[in-house]
Amino acid sequence: MLSWALHHNIKEACEDFFEIEEEEMKELFDIVNKLKWAVKNSFGADLFNYASFGNVIRHVHLHFIPRYKKPVVFHGVKFVDKRWGRNYAPYNRSFKIPEKVVISIRDVIKNVLISPDLCK
Repeated sequence: MLSWALHHNIKEACEDFFEIEEEEMKELFDIVNKLKWAVKNSFGADLFNYASFGNVIRHVHLHFIPRYKKPVVFHGVKFVDKRWGRNYAPYNRSFKIPEKVVISIRDVIKNVLISPDLCK
């Protein structure tokens, strides 16, 4: 999916999402709200899913999954959310995005995040 992100290393020593400190939770929510705003305004995401499992990576982290009703084309790559309206998993693990497109996605988000117009 276009701009799936993983906020990593919230607190490495902590394996349970509900064990993180209030200050860390506030910081996480601030980061995710800014990321949400940037992705919605850059790529037109219609909805967002969030997940924190801890089954494989044994410390607190958060998956940020933008969802799109309609296909989005970015730098010639067509992103289709084939599971719109349902759980995002299982997703197409064989869908590969060229590295230059991944870098462009990152740069678009980064430029919006550093913009003075960022909604807080």
